[in-house]
Amino acid sequence: DKRVENVTFNQNVLIEAFDNYSKGKSRIALDGHFCLINKNGDLEKVPKDIFKSLNPSILFLVYAPEEIIQMRLNKRKDKIRLNINLKYFQKEEKRYSVEIANMLEIPLFQIDSTKTAKVNFKVIKNAFDQILCDEQITFLEKEGS
Repeated sequence: DKRVENVTFNQNVLIEAFDNYSKGKSRIALDGHFCLINKNGDLEKVPKDIFKSLNPSILFLVYAPEEIIQMRLNKRKDKIRLNINLKYFQKEEKRYSVEIANMLEIPLFQIDSTKTAKVNFKVIKNAFDQILCDEQITFLEKEGS
């Protein structure tokens, strides 16, 4: 089931694991969501304090057309009941991602998951070229995302 029982608790567990993993690393890219579907099927924003605690160097918003997302949801064994439509969810996640990037004063890049790896690699490379200046970056993908 992809619904999140307790968004804040779930994200606090992420912060603890992140703190343990990121010791000694200067730049981290974290793959995750800005908004989640809670246990009631409603949109819930990941609290701003979570992003402040993670202190990312860069943000990526990965998106796809609603039809593609709906198709992916339909293929899952664990059907997710949504009390919102996908268009609204994406609009809110995009708006909130910009708000978070502005709050943290870091760049936000958008990645279209329907594009080829080559196209998205260019977006990612451009993003890292802007922040790295010969530093190394570590990717941390949230398990199960």
